[in-house]
Amino acid sequence: MQASREVTPLPFIWIALSGRGTVVKVHTETGAILGEYLTAPEGCGRNPSRTTVDLDGNVWGGNRDEAADDKRSVVHIGLQEAFNCADRNGNSQIDTSKGLGDVRPWPNTGGADNNGGVSTAQDECIIDYLRVNGTNVRTLAVDKQNNIWIGGLGNQVHDLVDGETKAILNPIRPACGGYGGLIDKFGVLWSTRGADRLLRYDPKPDNPQCLPVPNTYGLAVDSRSRLWTTQWTNNTVTQISPAGDVLRTASTGGDTARGVAVTKDDNTWIANSVSNTVTRLDSEGNLLATIAVGATPTGVAVDSKGKVWAANLDSHNAVRIDPATNQVDLTVAFGDGAFPYNHSDMTGAVLLGTVRIGKWMFVHDSGARGTKWDRLAWNGETPEDTSLELRVRSAESTAALGSKLWVDATNDVAFNNVPPGRYLQVEARFAGADSGASPSLLLLSVLHQCPASR
Repeated sequence: MQASREVTPLPFIWIALSGRGTVVKVHTETGAILGEYLTAPEGCGRNPSRTTVDLDGNVWGGNRDEAADDKRSVVHIGLQEAFNCADRNGNSQIDTSKGLGDVRPWPNTGGADNNGGVSTAQDECIIDYLRVNGTNVRTLAVDKQNNIWIGGLGNQVHDLVDGETKAILNPIRPACGGYGGLIDKFGVLWSTRGADRLLRYDPKPDNPQCLPVPNTYGLAVDSRSRLWTTQWTNNTVTQISPAGDVLRTASTGGDTARGVAVTKDDNTWIANSVSNTVTRLDSEGNLLATIAVGATPTGVAVDSKGKVWAANLDSHNAVRIDPATNQVDLTVAFGDGAFPYNHSDMTGAVLLGTVRIGKWMFVHDSGARGTKWDRLAWNGETPEDTSLELRVRSAESTAALGSKLWVDATNDVAFNNVPPGRYLQVEARFAGADSGASPSLLLLSVLHQCPASR
């Protein structure tokens, strides 16, 4: 099983339906809506406008209607296909949404989840609900450690949240940012703010910079680590070097630019909300195509096949564009009142394109409860500046895997803290080099002892 040199996102797109206070998961190849999830418990503000996918395939969503001192929040929704949901009621299955309109209650009985937590969420793929410092959360950006920066438009506070413990590690309070956001391959956080300036924050010198780029809105990054940021009502897009220098500014070819995305050919795709178009520009900012989409396109993203999605706020749908033809080849309807938003990393393509980290996973069924897991043994190759890491977790049911702790595996060394269980989930993490070199996993063996029959 050789790691591909090209890391692609999973075939899902997570779209915030701001009008319903939910997030939907859509299969990008079929257009099937696989689930719809609340973003906050009853009595708490919702109105999500961003979703960003992490390295595990899970999604973070921000609730922009919360601004009071104790009412600022994000939600974390697990990818069931990767066994990342939690069997909280212990019935050996994941109780979760199956499609559009199947929204499981989150009653917040007695205010149990007011301060965070998901104890009353009946959808077991809602795995975290966190209180954060940024008011009216917009910025969501995941780094190569799978931690997430969460920024508030209201007060510009940005929290770095640990992806494992969910603890706030490093709040910063710059004088800009809090809107669109991403992290580049150098670990620098970029964050826009509508009519203000552009935040560039490098954690190493801990020196937030507010760059004089006006009216910024969406953000994307190309293969040369150049940033592209739309300038909303200016109808322009600006290209910026990794160091923060403006390289060029070009016309978007449309009216009122919001979301922006970059495909692997370094073409830039821009959602133009008033002209109801997505425009395609080359790497130098020259207009290549204008594509009619729906009413008020806001966010754009690239899927696992390299196709471009646009969320249309006022036609309550999303469309998929085939770059080979510059035509819409699929429309997914969400129904009246959905108001899909999303100028963020709703497929995970931005994250994977900057960190060059890929994962491979499988679940081994021993066929017997109480199986004692012994070790993993594998053959692999790790060229210079690459790495290959494996980890495991075990449970008596696949539904229970999501609530178990991962244990790092050492090649052909016995486990000392993997509990018995019928199922073992194995995950390999491949980290490539900037040179293009990739690690590979050539042969993997799972060793275990089945319990004696009685």
